Amino acid sequence: MSYTSYSNYLGAQRCCNTSRSGTNGLPGATGAGGPIGPAGVQGETGPTGPQGETGPQGETGATGSTGAVAFSNASNFGEYIYWNNTGTPAWTIGSTNITLGNNAGEFSQGNSAVAVGTFAGNTGQGNNAVAIGSNSGQISQGNNSIAIGYLAGATGQVSNSIIINASGAQLNGTANSGFFVNPIRGDTANTGTPGTLVFNPSTFEIIYSFN
Repeated sequence: MSYTSYSNYLGAQRCCNTSRSGTNGLPGATGAGGPIGPAGVQGETGPTGPQGETGPQGETGATGSTGAVAFSNASNFGEYIYWNNTGTPAWTIGSTNITLGNNAGEFSQGNSAVAVGTFAGNTGQGNNAVAIGSNSGQISQGNNSIAIGYLAGATGQVSNSIIINASGAQLNGTANSGFFVNPIRGDTANTGTPGTLVFNPSTFEIIYSFN
């Protein structure tokens, strides 16, 4: 085959030489990522799984404070409560007797007796007896007797007697029912019979003649 020119020759070569391919070129650079698409619709919640096994029991907590004590109803106006530790210790509603103070009226207190103060009327206080003050009428205070003041009638006060004591020392009176007071001031200026009681209207004091 003849060609009129070299250009025609090259064209024929490109046209007819189909059995051979050229070498692949290098891969191009990766392009930039596209924007993130919208989130899909949330699927339905799956069924609840089976309940797990019960865990071990925890330790026992500390014991709480004791609650309020319940009291039974009283019967009469003015009744009160006091701590009674004879037999089974318990709060007790008082009635005709009065006991107020540590160990006051503790043992064998008589009917309608009054004991006010530490160890007042502690043992064997008589019926209708009154003991006011620490250790007043403490042991075997007689019936209907009155003891006022520290250690007034502390031991064996006679029935139907009155003792008023402000001396700071024990005053029990005598074996006779009567009225016993300590102190009463002696007045040397008084000219009456020695031992005579005199009332001073200016000071409201009762004194006795010392001459």
